[in-house]
Amino acid sequence: MSRKCLVLVVVLVVVAGSVGAFAQNWTLGTGPIPVDKLAALAAKEGNVFVTYGVPENWAGYKELFQLFKAKYGIQHFDTDLSSGEAIAKMKAEKGNPQADVSDIGITWGPMAVTEGVAANYKHRYWNDIIASYKDPNGAWCAWYTATVMMMVNESAVPKVPRSWKDLLDPMYKGKVSIGDPRVGATYNAAFWAANLAMGGSETNIDPGIAYFKKLKQMGNLVQFEPSEALFAKGEIPIYFGWDCLFLNWAKDLRATAGMHISNVIPTDGSVSMPHVCLINSSAPHPATARLWAEFMLSDEAQIINAKYFTRPARQSVKLPPEIEALYPPKSDYASVKSIDWAKTNAIKNEFIKRWTDEVLSE
Repeated sequence: MSRKCLVLVVVLVVVAGSVGAFAQNWTLGTGPIPVDKLAALAAKEGNVFVTYGVPENWAGYKELFQLFKAKYGIQHFDTDLSSGEAIAKMKAEKGNPQADVSDIGITWGPMAVTEGVAANYKHRYWNDIIASYKDPNGAWCAWYTATVMMMVNESAVPKVPRSWKDLLDPMYKGKVSIGDPRVGATYNAAFWAANLAMGGSETNIDPGIAYFKKLKQMGNLVQFEPSEALFAKGEIPIYFGWDCLFLNWAKDLRATAGMHISNVIPTDGSVSMPHVCLINSSAPHPATARLWAEFMLSDEAQIINAKYFTRPARQSVKLPPEIEALYPPKSDYASVKSIDWAKTNAIKNEFIKRWTDEVLSE
């Protein structure tokens, strides 16, 4: 076979695979689909499952993927991306789709719909999810919630901060880090927590912008992409993130590195954000993607998730006493404020512009 013919065959195979994925997404409908049927279809898809932004070191996913494989024989592969990056990549790959599912912050759900990368699917637990945690057409649905907290390396700060206001003290110069809140749900939620703590609202971001601008001007705020590895090396004294992530990291780092770590819910305000399942509208393994959604919303998976400090999205899930006992005291969460994420999404473009123009410019 000539090189030209070989290239043509490869192109036809790729196109055929992409067309097949599109067709399968359409023919599967909006659900729910019986699990046994989805499992049979997943086997025909090759028992392969690809995700963006669903790493094994996050929210108990390692254990969940192991159980998913044990149940259905499905191998998992992930590329760790932020919510915005995952959506952009799915959109860019529409002609040759790679990923099936992403875990994104709820404020990125409407963007996924706008960008045309969300498949409508209502799983068998749909009615057990409150309306504000799901898209009415089935484009996305929460599977757990997490709360913003600070993780503090006690050896790297003169005093452990307890509030957002505390971070304005000059003693924290160069010690406060944040990633990009324009694309990452973690840092976006941290902004909104600080905005509310400073007296802002879902429609008024002046206090939050002024707060982070001042932190930057003082030299307290360092903007780069933080990570557990950098924190473990002592290079990140104070790090904003999710309780379901930091409580697990702190436990591991105390055990493996002997680090002294404080996990702090800011006393002047925090927020909880639902994380939602996004099924790619052009998923190469569409039945497997829907099988994963059915699995993740099951009692079994929701309880495993909770072992790693997430809060189940389903209202009827009853956690065993031994799982409930793992959570920090409820008093630690007394400062968590309610927030309407739909309203924050309505001014997302304003936030992105002002963060770029007023905070990054410092």
